[in-house]
Amino acid sequence: MVLFQDDERLEDIIRRSTIEKSTLTAWFDANTKYPNAKQTTYADFPIQWVYNNQTKIWKPRQRGDSIGRMNFVHPAAVTRPEVLWETHISTLSDDILFQVRQNTGNMTLELTDDIRNRALYHLQSILSKYGRNLSEFPNMPIPTISPNNEQNTNRLIRDEQQYEIEELAKSTEDNFFRLNIDQQAAFKKIITAVENNTSDIFFVDGPGGTGKTFLYNTLLGKVRSNGDIALAVASSDLASLLQIAKLIIWDEAPMTHRYAFEAVDRTLKDLMKAIDPLLEEKPFGENQPDAAEQKEFAEWLLKVGEGRIPTIRGLENNIIRLPNDIILPSQNINDLINFIYSNFTTHFNPQYLVERAILTPKNVDVNNVNTIIMDQFPGEAVEYYSADIIEEQTNPEHQISNYIIT
Repeated sequence: MVLFQDDERLEDIIRRSTIEKSTLTAWFDANTKYPNAKQTTYADFPIQWVYNNQTKIWKPRQRGDSIGRMNFVHPAAVTRPEVLWETHISTLSDDILFQVRQNTGNMTLELTDDIRNRALYHLQSILSKYGRNLSEFPNMPIPTISPNNEQNTNRLIRDEQQYEIEELAKSTEDNFFRLNIDQQAAFKKIITAVENNTSDIFFVDGPGGTGKTFLYNTLLGKVRSNGDIALAVASSDLASLLQIAKLIIWDEAPMTHRYAFEAVDRTLKDLMKAIDPLLEEKPFGENQPDAAEQKEFAEWLLKVGEGRIPTIRGLENNIIRLPNDIILPSQNINDLINFIYSNFTTHFNPQYLVERAILTPKNVDVNNVNTIIMDQFPGEAVEYYSADIIEEQTNPEHQISNYIIT
């Protein structure tokens, strides 16, 4: 930085600029000369250091701390930033070098072109706050990093890409063979959707202790071992992370309030429309083959709940007419069962059963439907009894021996 009066000659200004130092440039020199100087900011420097106006040098105070005053230098008042940059590039890049070392775990990392580039971008950001730009100074290098390059500047994305790929791939392979048959089927179906870049939503249901979390961790490991991003939890940094994530796992989803789903739906639509405006109209901002049909049915249900469906005149209790595609013409319960469980005896298997259900509002109807369906099951009926506790037996013949349970 060079200060001069309006009436000074250019020759005098240039000659003086080569020999004069400011408190700021002297602070840079002190940081280079004294290792402990880097522990104190420029604003707090006078507390532990004293400035000699004649030698233009900062030296450590000999009598303890003191309250000092530092003149403020407006960033936009720096007329030759290239001189500061070339002379003190290591000091100006110290903070970024430290952050990269912390993020990568490489504490021996030295100054690189990428770190210099990030430091330049940081300077660019500071100058822009005061209406200035590095391009105004012909001799000043310009950062090549793009302000929109979230891959380089977003800490959350960097954290998600710093896994030990080989170790993670091996542990994921080991975990896959520990999955049971149903878990492996779910794993393969979800990973196929991820690898084919199809937008699907899967619901994994099961009681506590059946291995859902273990399945989730295996899925996360598989996606991350491929170098992609997978989220196990669903802020500005998080937005870009969500846009490029391959997999999002939402645990305990059925116990979440519907407002949370609606908020996530709106958020993902807002995020994904930046990539494709058409995705704003898709559920959760994704392409689904039957999304239009699902949306139409959902809108119809909302109209029913809000009382916007016209009622049938002449009938009581506000009765409405249902769409023909959800009506079974017959009023016979057996016809309903045959429609839902068609070819029951020939397609009798667990997968067939879990894909179908008949819901009724009253328990008496539940018992009636269950009785009819149970009578169609092949084979003989067997009743299994359970007991919360086992009563003590006085007869030794009825006592239960000690068994090792594995």
